[in-house]
Amino acid sequence: MIPVWLLDIDGVVNKLGGRSAGDNMGIADTSDGGMYNITWRSSVTNFINKVISEGRADVRLCSTWVSDAKTMTDLLGLPELPLAFAADANRYVIREEKLNAAQILRDASIPFVWTDDDAIPRGFSGDHKTLLIEPDPWNGLTEGDLAIIDHFLDIHN
Repeated sequence: MIPVWLLDIDGVVNKLGGRSAGDNMGIADTSDGGMYNITWRSSVTNFINKVISEGRADVRLCSTWVSDAKTMTDLLGLPELPLAFAADANRYVIREEKLNAAQILRDASIPFVWTDDDAIPRGFSGDHKTLLIEPDPWNGLTEGDLAIIDHFLDIHN
């Protein structure tokens, strides 16, 4: 059984601090008619793609973007990702949906990575089968975070 990676987008892949040297930028047109600036590092999306292509983790979209998952994955250059919860989930209870997805994995003793900048509740702690990474939303995932994820996946594969 390979580990699961619950992947949030905003504040994790989409760094909210604006564009820096070497960053990519695009516009996400959403199903609700919104247009959002998305900024990401190729090193992050390349790492996610490598994890997927090597079969090291079952990467699942665990984000408010689930209703526009294809739009987001296309923009970021990621394959279509399975969803951690239903695409029609009420966006006002997304935090609960995210926690429920993590709790299901924990209860089933499935090793998992949860990367989220603001939804991991206090008291929900990691253990030998759980890696929790809460990046600074202005920076998103860093090279250090990717190294920690890489090591965790090595241990659980």
